[in-house]
Amino acid sequence: MLKTLTFIRHNAIALIALFVALGGTSYAAFSLPAGSVGTPQLRNGAVTSRKLSKGAVTAASLDPKSIAGDIADWAQISADGHVMASNPRASATTSNPTQGLYELYWHRSIAQNCIAIANPVNVGPINASASATTAGPFGRGRDAHIIVSTFDASGNNVPENVNVLIICP
Repeated sequence: MLKTLTFIRHNAIALIALFVALGGTSYAAFSLPAGSVGTPQLRNGAVTSRKLSKGAVTAASLDPKSIAGDIADWAQISADGHVMASNPRASATTSNPTQGLYELYWHRSIAQNCIAIANPVNVGPINASASATTAGPFGRGRDAHIIVSTFDASGNNVPENVNVLIICP
């Protein structure tokens, strides 16, 4: 009993502050009507990425005029033209296996305002460099596709492993 009284006496201010804070929070939780706190009541910078739950804000829910984009489709293509991984399921064709020219299909429509980005991966020695270009989308519906070309450091069309993204606003 003596220890308890000593603890209360030494921490009186802290205990009072704790009960006042808990009481104010409880009052606000029960007395504010649902939906009464919105954008006008929030200060700039009050909501940070750490405070948002995963998936709470997606590119699709943002203003279309913003810079944000959403990765709609992606694929990893091997130098021989085979799809190593993709989402959704993709297929690739190549007219000549000795050239790095691939047609890539996701078997669904690709919006005309989407952009395709290709990046060569696992390129030989450190001093070697490769590049890739994309064109498209071409076609409509399930026949929509993009064309990817890969090049060596001299600009020659050669097969390379490549990652491809379709980014849509």
